[in-house]
Amino acid sequence: MLNRTRSEIATIAGVVSLVSGCTTLMSHPTPPVVTQPSAVWIQNPRAYWEDVASSSEHERERVREQALEEFLRTPGTQQQIHLSLVYDATVSTVADGSAAADSLTHALGNLSDLPAESRAVLTDLLMRTEQRVDDMRSIASRDSELTTLRATNQSLQRSKAAAEAQHAAAQKALKDAQAKLEALKSIEQTLESNTPQQPAGEVEPNPNPDEKQ
Repeated sequence: MLNRTRSEIATIAGVVSLVSGCTTLMSHPTPPVVTQPSAVWIQNPRAYWEDVASSSEHERERVREQALEEFLRTPGTQQQIHLSLVYDATVSTVADGSAAADSLTHALGNLSDLPAESRAVLTDLLMRTEQRVDDMRSIASRDSELTTLRATNQSLQRSKAAAEAQHAAAQKALKDAQAKLEALKSIEQTLESNTPQQPAGEVEPNPNPDEKQ
């Protein structure tokens, strides 16, 4: 999901500037038509943005379509700002972006009598929406790659731990075997030291005297 802080700040800044009359987005603005939704977002655009952004996918689509219809019906400066604010707030997923782009494409393709200025506004909004979708897809792709890398790293760490445990077990087994070998050698040396030695030149008695030498 994109970090929308900058776009939110830019949108709200534009709202404050344009609503106060400092800037005009269209060449010959028409008198604003203040509907109930517009009155809400003008009073507190940030709270309105947050409320719309946190709504359900169905509600986001409904608000987006309503703002688009309002702009197409009365393409004034205020409606343009409202439309931009709503699209920014409601395009939070790839699915949102695709649906928003489809609605704009449909409006541009089916309204042949759309004024040139309104067409330019929708075209610009469409391009920004498509770019936003591309950005979200890129981020999702990077997140997927990071997830894969993390999973691979975890697998390697588990394999390393298993190999280290196996090596440690082999080293212990080798030390145990060496200890047993040393113990056997010690026993043999003890037995040899306790066995009486035959004097030099002395003939060992024949245990079977009947046998000829």
